[in-house]
Amino acid sequence: MTKALREELNPGETKYLENGDISITLNETNQSINFNPMIKSSSAIQYRRATYTSDLEIFGIAIFENVVWVEYSHDGNSILDIQGCDAVTTRNFIPILSLSWSGLHSWGVGGTRAYASADITFSVLYQGSITLGADEVGVWGDINNLSGGWIKKL
Repeated sequence: MTKALREELNPGETKYLENGDISITLNETNQSINFNPMIKSSSAIQYRRATYTSDLEIFGIAIFENVVWVEYSHDGNSILDIQGCDAVTTRNFIPILSLSWSGLHSWGVGGTRAYASADITFSVLYQGSITLGADEVGVWGDINNLSGGWIKKL
């Protein structure tokens, strides 16, 4: 399990460990968001949610999943505002794995990309807590409604 959590991947890449029994896959999605219709806005302004999801599969079953997202608005030329962001673990079927998130922040207003990132620390609960490592997990969305993400070892 430690080897799987420490493996480095690029977005959209799958790596196989232990003779193919363990696969690690990173996926990314970009989707429209439904924003509050009570807020007056120009029809040229688009509201978007960029989402980056990382999955860990063992025997073809997703046992661990992290999601980071950023909601932003743009007018086709620049990022106008960032409405929110978050990073969460949506699936953890590893009972001895403890996770803690910190450092959530977003940036990019005035530029062509909105960003959000957070740090996640992995620990094993065995006779106390043993830290395995930490990653920065991030997402970006741009004025062309494209998105991507990253995982960087800390």
